[in-house]
Amino acid sequence: MTDTTHCTESQGNATVALRTTPILRIVNHRKHERLVRAFPFWLINPSGHAVARFYTENISNAGCYGSSDHAPELPTGQDFLIEIKIPRQTENTYMLENVRIPVTIVRSERTISYSRDALAIALKFAAPLELDID
Repeated sequence: MTDTTHCTESQGNATVALRTTPILRIVNHRKHERLVRAFPFWLINPSGHAVARFYTENISNAGCYGSSDHAPELPTGQDFLIEIKIPRQTENTYMLENVRIPVTIVRSERTISYSRDALAIALKFAAPLELDID
């Protein structure tokens, strides 16, 4: 959906139109809400060895996006496990639940993170993860 906004300027008794700028309205079609949280996680290959430690930049019940400055190149479509610590709390307690879940790499790209060369990956969880966090 595109709307327009008009920019005008007053010049004496006259108002002059300077430009008409289109406004693009972005609709979020995502099924799961993304949360901006930095959780550490290990990417584990099918033989059970840790490939690298990552930190999430955002996470949802369906997947996460994270980066590591110590990871090798990782092709899209490859399956791994992640081991991630999800914060849990009740009125009286706070703990980190250790969760292991199968994932597939849906995007892999070199980027700059905190002024360092890093590998950023987008992961899709094999099954929805109940985050239940605020």
